[in-house]
Amino acid sequence: MLDPGRKATKSGFFWAVVSDDRGHGGADPPIVLFHYAPGRGKEHPLKFLVGYRGRFLQCDAYQSYNALTEIERDGGPWRLVYCWTHVRRRFVKRFESDRSPIAEEMLRQIALLYQIEKTVRGQDAAVRLAARRENAAPIIAALKPWLEAQLSRIPQKSQLAEDIRYTVHPEQTTQAAMTI
Repeated sequence: MLDPGRKATKSGFFWAVVSDDRGHGGADPPIVLFHYAPGRGKEHPLKFLVGYRGRFLQCDAYQSYNALTEIERDGGPWRLVYCWTHVRRRFVKRFESDRSPIAEEMLRQIALLYQIEKTVRGQDAAVRLAARRENAAPIIAALKPWLEAQLSRIPQKSQLAEDIRYTVHPEQTTQAAMTI
């Protein structure tokens, strides 16, 4: 953004907050709200999420969100739910650039998760949860040790290694299955 006093520019960020429950049987129209902030620190989401009463926050694995799980609230702390789309995007790039067989297999596994979601889209929350526990949980449980084994076989400074570490973020593989 322009910084007139310095006759230069400086970075600013738009944080997007999305609500779209149509795939889960909701009748409300989708909405995206953009919040401008001069930085990416934890104080920014804390500020614009004041009053949010929901329990879950779907996000990428950006570290500023971790602070949100430590906030004392009437409804208990927020629970971060990571997004498989962010994970998938990394492996698509890796496959397109390197033809990595690891990335290709990861994309196959994510496709299986997407297929499970497709079968329950629009169903009640209990039906979706039961399908995820029965069908998605075993896939996700197998992914973490498989990815860790792949990580031990590749250069640790490679982009693929970074993508794998992003994916096996401490809670990524357990919580991402909850939403796709």
